[in-house]
Amino acid sequence: MSDAYVETTVLTDILLKPKTPKKERAQAALARYPHTLLPVYSIKEWKAGPLNNYAYLHDKLVMTGSLRDTLQAVSVLARGSYRQATSMEALAAAATLSMSQSRIYAGLRSLVCALA
Repeated sequence: MSDAYVETTVLTDILLKPKTPKKERAQAALARYPHTLLPVYSIKEWKAGPLNNYAYLHDKLVMTGSLRDTLQAVSVLARGSYRQATSMEALAAAATLSMSQSRIYAGLRSLVCALA
């Protein structure tokens, strides 16, 4: 059996789309091959495209300090642009991850430590 070359879309699905059917399909497809190869062009395209758009959203959140203002900034981007679509996917990924992580409240932690 031959090796699999990981292209930009598959790389994006695996690295930037947590707990989604796209990630599961990409991982299942790559699992069929004994070796996977990651060409340099895929890394460069990924950094210049999807990763850059995720960084844009992160920077916008940091600069505005507000989800409302960030959503407003994303909404005025050109319709159908990759930056707008990827920014919305990044927000969905962040929401997915934040819902799946357990919450530790500092106040409760200090209370539990005091009781122990």
